[in-house]
Amino acid sequence: MCQQATRSTFSSEVLVRPSARSVLQQIGQCNLVHFACHGISDPVDPFSSGLVLQDDTSDAPRVDKLTVRQISEANLQRATIAYLSACSTAENLEVQLANEVIHLASGFQVAGFSHVVASMWALQDEICLDMAKGFSERLQDHAGGRPTDREVGLAVHNSVLEIRSKLRKMPLRWAPYIHLGA
Repeated sequence: MCQQATRSTFSSEVLVRPSARSVLQQIGQCNLVHFACHGISDPVDPFSSGLVLQDDTSDAPRVDKLTVRQISEANLQRATIAYLSACSTAENLEVQLANEVIHLASGFQVAGFSHVVASMWALQDEICLDMAKGFSERLQDHAGGRPTDREVGLAVHNSVLEIRSKLRKMPLRWAPYIHLGA
């Protein structure tokens, strides 16, 4: 579904059931990454929060997590935008570290992404699709080049405003989206 929302704007390579290892190998070649999967925030160890992936390299597929620790250790030279269409990618539930910014979104920034779109709590699939479509359409003019910092921030802002206009009385659906970056 997500690929349909962005197809006209960006060339893409879809990874079906990728492991954390294969994702880390691939994202070094990308300037924009879009994750449409589950995200979990670890309340005990925020560095273990992650995107839930699947390793199917053995006979029995198993859950494989791309953690904050793994992504923050990557050194990505081409990185520009990480779009994290997954729950709780900008959430830190550890009370002792409440003033720290340790979550997936910050891990992607440490890895080299200058812009990260993330969520502060659980998302709904239908809204995720609308948000991704609005965001990618707003960046369509820059598919061949790099959008300015302001244009990326405005693409998130205006996409949220569009969803909010339809769901004004349901802020838990449109309000979790944030943009972190320059």
